[in-house]
Amino acid sequence: MANNKDFVKDSYMGAFKWIHLSKPFAFNSMEGKSVPVEPNTAGAKYSISWTLSAEEGAAFEAKCKEHFEARKAEDKKIKTDFGAVHGLKKNEDSTWSVTAARKSVNAKGEMAGVPVMNEYQDPMADLDLWDGSIGTAVFSMYPAPNPSSGKWGISLNLLKVQITEAVHGGDDADFVKVERPQPKDPFNLPPAEAAKTEEVEYDEIPF
Repeated sequence: MANNKDFVKDSYMGAFKWIHLSKPFAFNSMEGKSVPVEPNTAGAKYSISWTLSAEEGAAFEAKCKEHFEARKAEDKKIKTDFGAVHGLKKNEDSTWSVTAARKSVNAKGEMAGVPVMNEYQDPMADLDLWDGSIGTAVFSMYPAPNPSSGKWGISLNLLKVQITEAVHGGDDADFVKVERPQPKDPFNLPPAEAAKTEEVEYDEIPF
């Protein structure tokens, strides 16, 4: 990939959402949404998403389009105009949602997970990550056609992720924790003075 001009490496640093790194997801036409699946399921992908401001999203789209136009000028396979950035969506509040994904099975038929490391750059064991986890995602931009429309655009291939501040869920994750108040003395007595201890030095073993 290092010598392939089709692939340009980029990265994002900040908060994430819709983190699917522990298990791949695939679109289920019956349910009308993506659901967790086994890695060998057709269309299964690992993915991670983040949000960009209106200005950041527009700049990112322009960067992707610039790369597409540069490759189109040299690649005869690309015969259509720029269609879209696959994985980039503009929201109603003018922000942009970005999703970088990686197929769980590569072109050679091998399982291909996404390397995930912690703040110490050690492999991360607990990948049950929730929205709000913070870190860095490294991905590559490359020209690719949309199987549905046939139009070419830019796809975002997830390469690796580092999580520096992890947010994990649990059985009580939906509840708010409030510190328990200290019990009050019903007799309103003044607090007892802490007992003073005298440090004793021993010059020899007493046995």
